Amino acid sequence: MVRWYEGDFSQSVEEHNLLWEWDNNSTGKAYELATPEQEEAYILEQAKSEKQ
Repeated sequence: MVRWYEGDFSQSVEEHNLLWEWDNNSTGKAYELATPEQEEAYILEQAKSEKQ
């Protein structure tokens, strides 16, 4: 989490999955970082759902 606090998301997949395992989740495993296009699409989709 220190990396994230410092703005370093280069190990996000591994760190996400570690947190995911600690929380005993069965869905949501990460396999790769999102591309800038995927991030933009996600943000736009979230903005749409917040308006509803």
